[in-house]
Amino acid sequence: MDKLKTLLPPNASPPEIALESTHAERIEAIPVPIKQIRRPLLTPRVFIPWLAWDNGVTWWEDSWTEFQKRQVVKSAPEINKRRGTIGAIKRALASVDYLTEVIEWYQETPKAQPYTFKVILYGSGISEEILEKLVNQINDAKNVRSHLSEIGIAPQAIEGKFYMGGAVVATITARIGIKSI
Repeated sequence: MDKLKTLLPPNASPPEIALESTHAERIEAIPVPIKQIRRPLLTPRVFIPWLAWDNGVTWWEDSWTEFQKRQVVKSAPEINKRRGTIGAIKRALASVDYLTEVIEWYQETPKAQPYTFKVILYGSGISEEILEKLVNQINDAKNVRSHLSEIGIAPQAIEGKFYMGGAVVATITARIGIKSI
């Protein structure tokens, strides 16, 4: 065995050397994409759950799409930094690919009961199962003091730029006469 590749001490027994040689060959043959493994959007699919665990993801659904799982892992550090704030709730909801709006008690007119908030979910075809998952996601990200008072479902909101153009056409008729002196 090559002395440079061994981790065994110089006084290793022949069985230890034989065991290391059988494992070393196979371990070196496994390709590990070190530069990509810590990046949620680039890591191979099999590493996503492990990366989620490493990034402190507290809510996970095996039924999510691969894109949703990658987004949850990507947003986990920011959610964990702000856990217990409305910002964390917004990020948690955004990471599972739903357009939502979070309204706190003091933003309502008239003001709602202190330390409550409501969530408006935009879209159609939202099942009970999806609502249950969203409530779990919200409860995981919010602080203990605040309480979810309601979830409202509104039609899909469309945001973006709208360009409108027009033209004005006018006709002017003029008579030019020459007057002689």
